[in-house]
Amino acid sequence: MWMKVGQRFNISAPGFGREADEATATVEKGEMPEKTYLPLHPEAHLTPAETRALVTGLERTFGSASGEREEGHG
Repeated sequence: MWMKVGQRFNISAPGFGREADEATATVEKGEMPEKTYLPLHPEAHLTPAETRALVTGLERTFGSASGEREEGHG
């Protein structure tokens, strides 16, 4: 579930871990940024290295799909 316009980013909200996992999976599969966004914003295209860095950052910040955070990051 993605945030709706006007909602605030709240990592303390119930279910946020599931949403963080979904966001990570979406980036990993190349579904983000959305294909309809890219023609108007070609600079938003992520290289494979940028995608991996973003996924790694999301996992380190919010934990992996297994619900565990990497050592030293929370």
